[in-house]
Amino acid sequence: FIDFISRQNEGVVNSKLLESLIKAGAFDELGTDRAVLLANLDDAIRYDRSMKSETAFGQLSLFGDEDESIFHFDMRPVDPMPLAEKLQLEKEYLGFYISGHPLDKYAEQIEACVRADLSNPSTIVLKKPQAIIAQVTAIRQIITKDKKKMGFFTLQTKEGDVDAVAFPKLYEQIMDTVEEDGIYGFMGAFDQKDKEAKLSFLIDKVVRPEELQPDAVQMIHISFKDFIPDQVQAVARRLKESEGYTPVGLSLKKESGYELQAGAGYFVSYSRELMDDLR
Repeated sequence: FIDFISRQNEGVVNSKLLESLIKAGAFDELGTDRAVLLANLDDAIRYDRSMKSETAFGQLSLFGDEDESIFHFDMRPVDPMPLAEKLQLEKEYLGFYISGHPLDKYAEQIEACVRADLSNPSTIVLKKPQAIIAQVTAIRQIITKDKKKMGFFTLQTKEGDVDAVAFPKLYEQIMDTVEEDGIYGFMGAFDQKDKEAKLSFLIDKVVRPEELQPDAVQMIHISFKDFIPDQVQAVARRLKESEGYTPVGLSLKKESGYELQAGAGYFVSYSRELMDDLR
């Protein structure tokens, strides 16, 4: 870090610019925590100025051994920057996250409670009660014709975004508690005007992510469009790898109305990874 500062001409890099670079994570690969760099920034700049003054602004160091001394600045230790703060700064300075995602801390809760995969909208069941855990990235309020407030939200999951709406009765209850950048559990249903339209989410209830109850999966239904032996065998092998207690139903064509239940040896432990592999 000192080496970087020493190579800048006077006035090119100031403390404000360096602070922004640190907060955005530009120096992370140097191996020093952002909090340490921020705590030592002013001292580092003063140290560099004194070194340049002693070596005629760096000219003498080109010909002698003085250049080694620029690496002898000792950083004052401070507590590392929490991940949540890093992510907040990345969003503020870059517009996106690079060190992770705020939803990472809810990975287990998402695995247990969320069935909708926004990266694959065609697999999402419409107009059925579902739960998602998402970060609110935008809120817009409108006044209806009968003078009631109604809320529109942009909800971000790790798989994608969805526009959501809270009708007046619910919005009056949540308008003072749901904030931008907050992470919440949303209960409601997905809808779509037509096949070409974007999905939307109609919110019925908002809770803390920890308050969502795991979704009980009673059975997994697999429908084959055609009977292809290799495909069926591949599915069977994957089911065997996820041994558990959830029954599996198999049908050749969904519209046929006939379904066979796989034997107990093919009962599975539900997971999003299993569902992705089966699809």
